[in-house]
Amino acid sequence: MTAIGLSSSMIIGINVAESIATVFAFNRLLTRVKMSQKKLITTMIGARGLLIMLWAGLTFFIVNPSSFVFILPLILEIAFLMCYALMWYPIMCFAIAQSPPGHKGTTQGELLSMISLANVVGALIGGILIGTFGFELGFIISGIIAVLAIPLLRYVDIEINE
Repeated sequence: MTAIGLSSSMIIGINVAESIATVFAFNRLLTRVKMSQKKLITTMIGARGLLIMLWAGLTFFIVNPSSFVFILPLILEIAFLMCYALMWYPIMCFAIAQSPPGHKGTTQGELLSMISLANVVGALIGGILIGTFGFELGFIISGIIAVLAIPLLRYVDIEINE
């Protein structure tokens, strides 16, 4: 974001806005979503993959500076984290619902550990892609990799039967 001319205070402001949007998604938006767990997760993975690819569009502002350059990263970050909230909740509920009695806390801890590991691996792969292919192509390839996870979901029954 600094490469497209955003100040540190603007970047912090975007981070605050995305955090508020995530809280809103968890508390208000998620309770209103009326779609199956599997469809919700699949839709959010697809949306996040597309949003990752849209980050490549920020390079336009490196060449063509604008006083409104903050709008695209703001929109992308808010949408990205709202999708994360809408994807994370069904995954967490499914994992806890499938855990054996007396092991729900352990299951949640293991899930958080795996998510953290996935974040590290994803950041490493993304860094290598961006370092190798450049910003634009790196983000496009990263988005494609994210979308390629969707076919794997057909092998998992994510619905919670209560």
